[in-house]
Amino acid sequence: MPSAATGPAFLPFRALRYSPRADLARVTAPPYDVLSADDRR
Repeated sequence: MPSAATGPAFLPFRALRYSPRADLARVTAPPYDVLSADDRR
C-alpha cells in the first residue's frame, strides 16, 4: 500500500558564501534585466 506522504524529498545542502574580504561587485554579476543587449549576447 503506498504511503500517504509521497512527493519530492528535499535534503539540506551546504550554502556557498563569499569571502567578506572580496568586493562583491568583482565576484557577482548584475541582474539579467539591467544588462545591456550586448552584454546579454
